[in-house]
Amino acid sequence: MTKINDMIRDSKNGFEDEPYFNMSQYGTGMEKTYTATAPGYDMEEEDRKIGRPIMQVIREGWIDRSEYKIAITAMGVSLGSLAITSEERAKTITIKRPKDPPDPEEKARKEAQHIHERLGIDATSVPDNGETPVVLAALAVIKMALFNDFDLNTITEVNLATESARELSKNMTIKVIDYVNRASDILESNGIHVGHIKSDIHTNQYQNACASGMQEIFASAKDGLSTETKKLVITSDEAGYVEGTPPTESGGAGAIAFVLESSSNTTKGIFVSSKFLGAANTDSTEFVKNELLYLGAGLSIMNVHPILFGNHSNYTKLDLDYRALVSAMKATGIQLNKIEYVMAYDIITHNPYPVMATDSVAYFLRHLARTDPVLHDRLFEQTGMIETLLPGFKDLETEFEFLHKVGEVYIYFDKIMARDGAIDRLKASDLDQIVKSAVSSEIERYKLESATHDHATEQILSSFEASAKGISLAKLLTKKIENPEALRQAASASADELKKIADDYRVSGELLKLINDTSSGLTVAASDSGLNLDTINNVLTPLRKHIEEFEKHDTEYNALVRKRSSDFKKLVESMHVEEEIAYAKKVGNIDTGSSELALISHIVNTDNKKPILANGYGSTSTSLFGLMIARNIEEMKRVLKGNMDYEFSRRKEIKAESYERLMEQRHGISPVNGDLPIAENAIRGYINKESLVRMAKDVIAIKNSESVQTTPAASQSTEQVMRSIRLRNKQVC
Repeated sequence: MTKINDMIRDSKNGFEDEPYFNMSQYGTGMEKTYTATAPGYDMEEEDRKIGRPIMQVIREGWIDRSEYKIAITAMGVSLGSLAITSEERAKTITIKRPKDPPDPEEKARKEAQHIHERLGIDATSVPDNGETPVVLAALAVIKMALFNDFDLNTITEVNLATESARELSKNMTIKVIDYVNRASDILESNGIHVGHIKSDIHTNQYQNACASGMQEIFASAKDGLSTETKKLVITSDEAGYVEGTPPTESGGAGAIAFVLESSSNTTKGIFVSSKFLGAANTDSTEFVKNELLYLGAGLSIMNVHPILFGNHSNYTKLDLDYRALVSAMKATGIQLNKIEYVMAYDIITHNPYPVMATDSVAYFLRHLARTDPVLHDRLFEQTGMIETLLPGFKDLETEFEFLHKVGEVYIYFDKIMARDGAIDRLKASDLDQIVKSAVSSEIERYKLESATHDHATEQILSSFEASAKGISLAKLLTKKIENPEALRQAASASADELKKIADDYRVSGELLKLINDTSSGLTVAASDSGLNLDTINNVLTPLRKHIEEFEKHDTEYNALVRKRSSDFKKLVESMHVEEEIAYAKKVGNIDTGSSELALISHIVNTDNKKPILANGYGSTSTSLFGLMIARNIEEMKRVLKGNMDYEFSRRKEIKAESYERLMEQRHGISPVNGDLPIAENAIRGYINKESLVRMAKDVIAIKNSESVQTTPAASQSTEQVMRSIRLRNKQVC
């Protein structure tokens, strides 16, 4: 039988040395590698292969202070107090589709199957009305303090990462601190001490999509922290998408608070390497919240929910993740070009949906197979297929870059809503009514907040309301989007960009013809004085369909790797991928907190003996890879498990109809759920003293239920505490 290597070489896809992944030229070999042993490996043999220093770290518990400058020493979580199963969520998606579909129950069943199997989500966390990201952030801080006996007086800096901030001119971190300190006063008066965050403390707020929390960790790891510094970082989001559309399948909610401090202060925690730090950045149109229409006088219409671009976003992430990992390997000389080397690590990643983690491992295995001919042969035997690549491309790395750059050309026009009849939907939408309702809500809010209403004020409000009634925003917006001059300029620039891409990547054959035809078509279109989006879309369709057809086959091949490859299964098991995504399956995506949720899931569900390859990813921004090791974290593991068990026990399950009503209520000023410890509406925030104290006592009971300092007779068991919480919240809405 012909060797697969020969078959590949014959098709001009041979095994050529690729400098970005064959790391031998960047270091002296595995003796420089900081890693640990995979299960079942001989320890002494691994010492010789991998290097003595890290083995001593693993065995003896000490930390190389020159490499591990900081540690995560305390963590706390607060999820939305509601939850919806994937079956019920599926109904909310099909509910928005055309009226009276032939079989709505069958559509919902298929939608739920997709969410379970393709995305890997069983349920998503939902915030109750009044449970904003700021509220979730404050509750996460309080729970972190309670579960860890942490005194908030010792905090020296506070950083909030959220993609969901609404008042962009405000530092929402200050608002979080205010809630925390007000809650602290109430708890103190009830004999529960958590401490106060100082009012003169340094604060930051970050809104980079998704990566912000991990960026703060890696920046601190690189620069180090003084022994006096205790940095509080909070990642808090509701991953909000347009309701009734497929992206809502993955949207969860929650906040994670954690403390970073100097490794000199502690022998316990998650220590982060200052050396194994890699990053890759790009200017990408794959997750955008842009201005749609400027109305004048400082007024604009913005799309609050992000615009997403499916496979383009996925391939951009795969490209950036790979390059970030390579940059970390270059910096250290660590080689990860054989499956045996990779198995020495665990992994956590930012996952917009849980199956993305296993998808990424399958792609990574394909990277390994290119540098290891024996593994490449095995993959062919296991899958029965040759790896899917675009004609003329020899490796995934170059192909990822190419797909991203070509995607950026036609995604630009998708961004301004050229696809799938979006313009027609806009023309027929109730955008005017939505804006009028928003104006009315603002007027009511002003009246509620104002102490007096003189005649002049009433006249101003009446005039504002009258002008809003006559506006036709949909018409204005459509006119702006279809502006011929702007489209001609964009078409001309895109034509030039496609030619450059074809030259840079030496494209040939059918793909080159498609690119040239598309470029020529755009150039011709650019000379049309009446150019519209339909014309541009027609020009782009053949190239787009060709790329999408390739992506479909690539996805199918990757699925075969996941399904049939024993090497893939071995890698997933060895790197504890399923343990990493266990909580994401119950929570969904929480944007800036997804990597941190993966870390918590890993801590609770594994024995934490191996170093962790840690990834953070921010759409349109950056991918980061670092290295973490866990030391003496038995207590951290115990309280994090208690924290997560508490979050799941207290959630009330809601049905599709209740979820729909909840979403509708959020567009105006509506009553706040009186049972939430902290809540806020459009005007002000509330703290329910009774609920707050009850929450704190629940947390303390859970923390003490298995404490070695507490005898069984002195406290309830954890299960007893959880049972009482579940009974309290047993009703299904």
